[in-house]
Amino acid sequence: MNEHALLHKPDSNFCFPVGAKQIIIRLRVMRGEPLHKVSVLHACKYDYHTARKETMMVKKYSDRYFDYYETKLDLDDVRFAYIFALDTNEGRFYFSEDGVTKEYDFNLGFYNFFQLPYINKEDVHETVEWMKSAVFYQIFVDRFLMANEQKDQSYINISWGDRPTPKSFAGGDLKGIIT
Repeated sequence: MNEHALLHKPDSNFCFPVGAKQIIIRLRVMRGEPLHKVSVLHACKYDYHTARKETMMVKKYSDRYFDYYETKLDLDDVRFAYIFALDTNEGRFYFSEDGVTKEYDFNLGFYNFFQLPYINKEDVHETVEWMKSAVFYQIFVDRFLMANEQKDQSYINISWGDRPTPKSFAGGDLKGIIT
């Protein structure tokens, strides 16, 4: 198993709340890694050493170099602690803040488990109903008509029809959009 490809960051796009008691957890592994099972071992961080649940993760995404495993968890207690278990041909490995190990002492987990200490109401993004079917446009005013020809044009460095780059300025303005 390529240990260097494993990546998980708590409180990021690898672990985030989607409800008052619901989170999504992700783990990155090397693309094509021969894993039989990937799971997350989780519990309230104060009960972690005595009682844990094991939840399977599914390969949800892949890119050129990595596979991404994901699961959605409904929590009984939002003071959340977890590590990952990876089952391979060589046996079970554990992935925690200390990295990959063949053995894991759950009695000492408080020193190295991942955790999401608490879900604050402000951390949960709730999408309003109308937004779920909305279409958004990002308008680059600069790429539209320059209706105000009296303004300073010295910064314009692209002609109409040329292929723009991130540093191209065409001179369009808001008046040019509504004209």
